[in-house]
Amino acid sequence: MVSDTPTDAEILDSITNVTENLDLSSLEEENMDVPQQADIQRALSVLHSALERNENVPDSVFTNLQKVEAYFDQQIYSTVLKQLKISDFFKPQ
Repeated sequence: MVSDTPTDAEILDSITNVTENLDLSSLEEENMDVPQQADIQRALSVLHSALERNENVPDSVFTNLQKVEAYFDQQIYSTVLKQLKISDFFKPQ
């Protein structure tokens, strides 16, 4: 029984055939679940506490984590705490 090693061209052809048969759009749609704000805050809290437990974590890591937390806080409050105009209360339905 003799087996040949595949040539580079054969390897590329087999990879190309596999990738052409994949439907990547369905995979991307399945993984596009948007996390809820509570999930984001919980994840940031876990990350923050894990970093606090480690030794020799540079201050820049905490600074950048605070920037990320501030970004998500701003996203929450920009939609929740939006001041309404008086005309918003009298819109016809």
